[in-house]
Amino acid sequence: MTNSLLSFRFSPPKMPAQTLVRDRLLSQLETAAACRLTLVLAPAGSGKTLLLTQWKNSQRLPIAWLNLTSSQLTPASFIYGLVKSLRQLGELSNKLGEATLESLAANPSGSLEQLLLPLIEEIKTGLKSNSQLVIDAAENLSPSDQPNLAVLNLIDLLLQALPSKLSLIIASRAYLPLKQLTPLQLTDQLTLIQRNDLDFTQDEIRQLLQQLNKTIHLSSVTSIWQITLGWPAAIKFICQSNSQDITTSLALVRPFLQQEVLGSLTDQQEQLLAWLASLDAASAELLTELTANTITEQDLWRLAAVGLILPCSAAAKCVKSTDFINPEPWFRLHPLLAKMVFQKTSPASTETLLFHKRAAQALAIRGLFFPAAQQAFLAKETDLLATYMQKLASHLLRSLDPSQFLIWRNALDIKVITSSEALTFISCWALLFANQTQAASNLLHASEFSSLAEARLINCFLLVSEQKNDQAIQEALTLYPELRENKPEIAIHALHLITSWHTSRNHLRAARGFNREAQMLAQQIKSPELQQLLAYDQITLEVNKGHLKLAEHLLNEALQLPSNQPLPRARLMLLQGYLYWLQGKAALATQLLEEALAFLQPSGDKHLISGYLILSLVARSNHNLTSAFDWLEEAEKALHLQYPASVSWQPMITAFKASLWLDQGKLDLALTWLQQLVDKEPEPALVQLPLQNQLLYLLYSRALMSHRHYDQALILLNEQLNLTSSYPTAGVFLLVHQALALKHSRQTKEALATLRKALQLAEPENFCMPFLNADKSLLELLLPLKEQLAKGSSSLKFVQHLLGQLNLSSNVASKDPTRPLEELSVREEQVLILVAEGLANKEIAQRLFISLHTVKTHIRHILRKLDVSSRTQALTRARELRLL
Repeated sequence: MTNSLLSFRFSPPKMPAQTLVRDRLLSQLETAAACRLTLVLAPAGSGKTLLLTQWKNSQRLPIAWLNLTSSQLTPASFIYGLVKSLRQLGELSNKLGEATLESLAANPSGSLEQLLLPLIEEIKTGLKSNSQLVIDAAENLSPSDQPNLAVLNLIDLLLQALPSKLSLIIASRAYLPLKQLTPLQLTDQLTLIQRNDLDFTQDEIRQLLQQLNKTIHLSSVTSIWQITLGWPAAIKFICQSNSQDITTSLALVRPFLQQEVLGSLTDQQEQLLAWLASLDAASAELLTELTANTITEQDLWRLAAVGLILPCSAAAKCVKSTDFINPEPWFRLHPLLAKMVFQKTSPASTETLLFHKRAAQALAIRGLFFPAAQQAFLAKETDLLATYMQKLASHLLRSLDPSQFLIWRNALDIKVITSSEALTFISCWALLFANQTQAASNLLHASEFSSLAEARLINCFLLVSEQKNDQAIQEALTLYPELRENKPEIAIHALHLITSWHTSRNHLRAARGFNREAQMLAQQIKSPELQQLLAYDQITLEVNKGHLKLAEHLLNEALQLPSNQPLPRARLMLLQGYLYWLQGKAALATQLLEEALAFLQPSGDKHLISGYLILSLVARSNHNLTSAFDWLEEAEKALHLQYPASVSWQPMITAFKASLWLDQGKLDLALTWLQQLVDKEPEPALVQLPLQNQLLYLLYSRALMSHRHYDQALILLNEQLNLTSSYPTAGVFLLVHQALALKHSRQTKEALATLRKALQLAEPENFCMPFLNADKSLLELLLPLKEQLAKGSSSLKFVQHLLGQLNLSSNVASKDPTRPLEELSVREEQVLILVAEGLANKEIAQRLFISLHTVKTHIRHILRKLDVSSRTQALTRARELRLL
């Protein structure tokens, strides 16, 4: 028995000093506790053991711990370990399973079922409350070994006969062929937590950096996430590195990946990963054809189950999704492994070049010309590359992603490109989408195709980059009928350009007409990607009208379209983040915007700057001026990289800076710059934020009010309100600012009437940000207006919601003695209870597995919310409020 017990550990490892508590995953485990089995399946370094240790230490349920330290387990030794671990549960006797162990010692080869069932009956009798058993490091139960296969059968039997008060959590680096998985899944008794669940979000990366007191630029967090997809071990190496260079920090990850991740794989599995690295993406059938080895879908799914390879769509590799019918599952290598372990060597061997050539031809036969072109590029077969590229015009116009096309273009001789109509136009579109307008212009005019309709439309986009918008739109209108008949995808881009022009000039009805025509055309050619592009235009129109609920509905519909391309979807996510900001949902907005930027940054998409500006708005509304300035700095960097295509963004970046200067009290500086921008009246940009036409004048009116030029501000606001007469809800920002100007002009009655009107328009659309982002003196109008609203009315509920968002309540003015100034968070309540128990800050940090700095922050928040100045006063006040 002693030797058997050396194969196990019965307690979790000690928590590291600096650990990020994964609250969202702990909540997921709490929900999963109702299931018979929770299977945590992820590669090494995903934080499985750390998460389960946090779960055990949270003391939400009694938990027994069984870590399998040996890969040489027998069913008998497993039963010994099982009994020993279950005795940790307080409700079970420390003599649990004695009869089972005696029978096992007397007859080790006896029926395991006969041994296990009495033990289960003992557990069933003893357990009165819900409990869990954690089996960690279950990858040691490799099914290739006969004894381990018997242990897996034993676990299957345990799952089948498990008492209702006991559930299992199994953590493994490798797929486990348990027979009970399917029955448990069919009866909703299985919760699966995989690599993508355990991966850090960008927000969690920032939290960890803050906990470690390490400063990394905001954009670097997105870069880290793109490379690692949030792999916890990689994030930890980067965060703990002394280097500020991400590439240098990532070098620390390579030995870990080679030893801990690849070291646990079979030779066949490692070879599979290497082939996938060469192919970018592949199916079992393609791998079998190219390697002369029998590769099954099951082989790939087992690697996918632990997150080393990622399922992807073969349709995304097609010119059109209809070109590839009933595709089998395709997979790609995890980007971190591709970058750090399976880098492509240079120069490539003859054998490697031949492999890529065979792959190109095999993919082309399947109609997958995009990956075929990439394989031809890697094979240095430029003739094949040119042939496949000519078939990809539709792909480029739908995906909007030029990055790969530009790389391929550089591999071709310029004479090859300019002698081919298809290659010339594909290259021009790619350069346009990458904002390389001068290069596109040079190429177009060097070719013999510049008089064709498609070339003339490309020239319209070039005219826009030169801010000759009116000329460009007139030409696009002339070209549209011809393009509609012969090149519907090009015609859709023409209508997209015309729609954007009308939207920028607030011709919303005309814009919707052209947008509707384009949407009908996109439906006819069955392109969900172009439908998403046009949905972006329509949603922008609706937000400009103030129709936020309709915009939200349209966004949800557009995001459900079966598109395989990330850029159209990412642009929609930007809009959704902006919409969330308008509705006062800053946390949701940040999460969506950062996810969208991760897709937009690699291609340098023209909407990238708008994403940075929205994040700056969100940061300002969270009173984080440093982050707001940082995002504006990112916007300026992108502007210089995309110059001159993005020059129209410069006035808005300056205006947003002026807004932050006002917050900093630099009133004269802000007014001077805003005055210059308003006097100059910049040409409306065709790519802009919804409601952008108002933002400049809103900021200017705010600057005027900061200098007490209230009459001047009112004149400006009235002029802008006249422009929203067709869609009054679009003027809510303006009305709120008008109410403030009236209040400061001592016209209180008119100010209240204006604010009431703003509330009536905003409430049906949940249009919160005009109120939340306003001067704090707005409260002096909101609070008395609240008293005038009918009880139970939607307007009153909306005002109460706004006050709640502003961390106020209906009784703020009188400081209601029965309530704290602001409700404590769950974590703050936990800290308060431990303070009441007499624990010092360091002890609280150890108990809750958070940093000392975080404890001090929580206590500072508690003192503020309870309106006290010391821990003793906090405890007295908490008892008065019955918080303790």
